[in-house]
Amino acid sequence: MRKGRRLVVVSNRLPVTVNTSGSEPFIEHSSGGLVTALSPVLQQYSGYWIAWTGTERSAAIDRLFDECCSGHYELVPL
Repeated sequence: MRKGRRLVVVSNRLPVTVNTSGSEPFIEHSSGGLVTALSPVLQQYSGYWIAWTGTERSAAIDRLFDECCSGHYELVPL
């Protein structure tokens, strides 16, 4: 890739899981082939991962993603 370009990944799920089993939702990092393969590349090129959170949207979950950091790339929840 050329310098200054960014990688954008659009998939069905984010590389994190929103756990809503407790009183407050929290984010857990997922593991799997796609996450393992693409995370280092996204970090290197300051990319974006666009996908569904796996849950229904709520103000609490939106706040989680406003505060969440996934290395050197951005998570864009739908």
